[in-house]
Amino acid sequence: MDNHGAKPTSDQLASLNEVCKLLAVDPKFQVMQVGQAPPKQLHLGWIIREIGLLRFGAVFSGALTLLGFQIEVREPGNIVMDLRWNLTTKRPGWVVFIHFLDENGIQRLQGDYSLDDAVPDPLGFVYSRRIIEVPREVGRGTYRVRLGVWSPKEGRRLRLGRIRGCQREPSGPNHDAVLLKVFTI
Repeated sequence: MDNHGAKPTSDQLASLNEVCKLLAVDPKFQVMQVGQAPPKQLHLGWIIREIGLLRFGAVFSGALTLLGFQIEVREPGNIVMDLRWNLTTKRPGWVVFIHFLDENGIQRLQGDYSLDDAVPDPLGFVYSRRIIEVPREVGRGTYRVRLGVWSPKEGRRLRLGRIRGCQREPSGPNHDAVLLKVFTI
């Protein structure tokens, strides 16, 4: 199992809670939606994001950053994927596409989901867990994960900017996607 920090451990959650407790001493500290957050909180989230990007990450259109993921194959036939994001801007309709490619690079399975229900914490972080059922017709073998973000309203994929710890999909229609972990079903 490969863990790039997608699902926070209890220590990480405790650390975030400690940061919130320390900030709560300030009478101006408030918990708000990201779009309403005071600049200090957004700046702190930006700093945390930038530190995370030193290790791993993929920035989409400067507004959405994948900072971690973890994949676990569970029997019978489920793939559990935990993702950790930072959002500076959220637009309705954005869809994360997760494609599972076989050894020949052919897409055999997908686990797309909308970000419309994503509620960032006060610093702009979103944690999501996807459980993808593997149909019986998808054979055992080695698969690679391709991940990107699609904007149906704009009819385009969000532009992939900086990446660290993963690969950019080669040129072509999926150029604005990253290739993540290889795993076996």
